[in-house]
Amino acid sequence: MPEQPLIAFVDLVTSVGGVQTVMASVWPRLADRYRCAVIDAYGNPDYARLWSGTAVERVELLRPPRRRYIGGRGATRVLGLAARAPWLTWAALRLRRWVRTHRPSVVYFNQLPAFLWFSRAIPAATPVVYHAHGVGAVRAAEAPYVGRRSSRVVAVSRAVADSLARAGVDRDRIDVVYNGVDVDAERRVAAAGAALPDSAPGEVVLAHVGVLIAHKQQHVSIEALSRLPPHVTLWLCGSMPSGADPGYEASLRALAERLGVARRVHFLGWRDDVPHVISRADVVILPSVQEAMPRALVEAMAAGKPCVGAAVGGIPEIIEDGVTGRVVPPTAAEFAAALAPLATSASARRALGEAGARRAARLFTLEAQQERLAAVLASAMGGPARRRPRAPRAREGVAS
Repeated sequence: MPEQPLIAFVDLVTSVGGVQTVMASVWPRLADRYRCAVIDAYGNPDYARLWSGTAVERVELLRPPRRRYIGGRGATRVLGLAARAPWLTWAALRLRRWVRTHRPSVVYFNQLPAFLWFSRAIPAATPVVYHAHGVGAVRAAEAPYVGRRSSRVVAVSRAVADSLARAGVDRDRIDVVYNGVDVDAERRVAAAGAALPDSAPGEVVLAHVGVLIAHKQQHVSIEALSRLPPHVTLWLCGSMPSGADPGYEASLRALAERLGVARRVHFLGWRDDVPHVISRADVVILPSVQEAMPRALVEAMAAGKPCVGAAVGGIPEIIEDGVTGRVVPPTAAEFAAALAPLATSASARRALGEAGARRAARLFTLEAQQERLAAVLASAMGGPARRRPRAPRAREGVAS
């Protein structure tokens, strides 16, 4: 019996974040149409756990390096990258052999560094798709190759699509595919999450979900909190990612002390039950200065929570200003002004949250995302997806 087309996902995952969570949510749902194989050359165990129990295969090409993340700046970073080059070259050669043996219908990349390094090792006849998850992900110097080598380029928002086009990627090659959420799965997690800080009667909880890194602007959330009434508290849900400034979290704690709100700021750390955190919050906020399509805001709207987000990137495509939340400049004064009415009116929070849930059900479902991605794959393969003879399974460490 004819077998489904094979789609190979190739990435270098140093830490699991929103991009990886989104991909692990949607691709197993396409298992009835495609055979999917994930090739994480770095062998990240947290990433592997995301795919466990799904129909997606995991391929190990070779032993991963002892150190996945290459940090530093200037000459230090250059030297680190140079030291990694022999390993990356060997990984590229192993990938080329795997592709020639298993003949995937499409090779799919979610990271530009992995795309730039490994796509050159893939035979030219094999279609390649690059999925851009960030505004400014591709620079002008890289755009000609990205456009030339990619059969299709996926953008997670119109803002990302515009940035790709400005860099020089042919707009006709770009498809906008919004991330979706599985509302039923989110509700299950929300109902079974771990303990959270106790809330007093009448307390209004603001949740800022995101890794602790300067461009996420948790410091703005703390400064905005200091301008709001004492019954408002802030939950910071996230931890420091690999390579981030270790002093940022300390500076946030010092800021909260200096502004006299330390007892109203709760550092939740990394959580694998974000829907539970959102379900217990009253408002979800994101004053980040760099966002493409933040999943936390989509999750919050799907859960019926009002959102206040920065007027940057794809956030205005998620929040309908004045209808499902507020979209304002990413400053403490603007955020405090937008949050003040919500801090004192449960009916205002409820009205925005209900409108947000309706918007999420219309635009940001996993079903819509998977259909759009299936259309992208069909286009990359040259038309409606055709079944093909089953490719042999990898001998090089395939784990289910």
